[in-house]
Amino acid sequence: FCRVDASTLETTFERMREDMSANGYIPMISYDKGEHIVTVARRPERKYRSVYVNLAFLVATFLTTLVAGAMQWAAYNDVPGDEMFAPNTLLIGMIVFTLPLMAMLGIHEMGHYLVARRRKVAASMPFFIPMVPPFGTLGAAIALRDPIPNRKTLLEIGVAGPLAGMLLAVPLAIVGVILTNSEAKEAPVNIGDNVIGIWLPLLYTWIYQLLPTQGDYLFHPTALAAWVGLFVTGLNLLPVGQLDGGHIARALLGSKAKYLGWATVAVLLAFSVMYWGWLFLVLLVLFLGVNHPPPLNDISKLDIRRKGIGLLAFAVLVVAFVPIPFFPIAQDHAFEITPIGTTNATMVPGGSVEFSMLVNNTGNTLNEIDFYKGSSPSGWTVKFKRPDQNLSLIHISEPTRPY
Repeated sequence: FCRVDASTLETTFERMREDMSANGYIPMISYDKGEHIVTVARRPERKYRSVYVNLAFLVATFLTTLVAGAMQWAAYNDVPGDEMFAPNTLLIGMIVFTLPLMAMLGIHEMGHYLVARRRKVAASMPFFIPMVPPFGTLGAAIALRDPIPNRKTLLEIGVAGPLAGMLLAVPLAIVGVILTNSEAKEAPVNIGDNVIGIWLPLLYTWIYQLLPTQGDYLFHPTALAAWVGLFVTGLNLLPVGQLDGGHIARALLGSKAKYLGWATVAVLLAFSVMYWGWLFLVLLVLFLGVNHPPPLNDISKLDIRRKGIGLLAFAVLVVAFVPIPFFPIAQDHAFEITPIGTTNATMVPGGSVEFSMLVNNTGNTLNEIDFYKGSSPSGWTVKFKRPDQNLSLIHISEPTRPY
């Protein structure tokens, strides 16, 4: 039990923490029933994995994202199936997809790592997480090996990763949209079955407003890599548990952050009605814990500047998060027919009549329309070469035979 000077509490406690940490102890200060209490515990002995484990995960993730990059480039550039993993395809896929994605994830985690080291909090090197394509990775993470000393450090470590990652994700998204426009790869003739669409976050829609496309073009692999980077950033900024957003919320709100965490779980459950993948994230959060543990010094407050940085991080959440990241695209064979000029005529025996109409393909796939007179085929057909070339002017002329 002790008395503290609020003006020097943070500095003196941090000095005590460093001294005790060097001798194998961890202090924690709390305020309860009008008294400040310092509790000291012995640092548990732990054996940490070798850095070669990080290197092995890095190599594995690079290989899975390399395969993903080759597949993305092959699909984008219409590469034949037997050349999908040819050296040239692998090289281009690595340049336009693998390296941008790995760089965004790496910068994100190195932001956490460097700030933790600067604040004298032991942390591991990043662990990259491999995954099967289409993206080849589930992201990356670092492990903090020391308790967080105070709210300021908790906030700084939490925001460092997302803000560092955004410094690269935004330029890559702009480059991706520029490449999408310059390459101008048109959508397939038929959309086909089992096609999955991606929903653009608010930030991406702003970029498209600045650099609008001139048609329905395929998403360039670099643009897709930037989308994955923004998607991972949005996930990490959710204010719950041990996610980056959970760190930031605990630093800003203290013990009240638990209410925001449970509200986030409720929102994710509501979103799972539209995208069932959120259920896996909810289960992971519940497994790791919804409530964020307090820092060793949970008494010292944040200054105005750090509160502003915390609010900036949640603004990034708003522009990077997508409630429905993936959705199936169904075939739509809809079309419209607009008559031009007369639609009724009286024919005399031996005469003829001509009708003109505008046929507009309003669906997302190729249509082939046959016109019939009564129940007998008359040979009139209109075909759309591509769904986006959907206006066809046709003329139908029908002679009559004398009785």
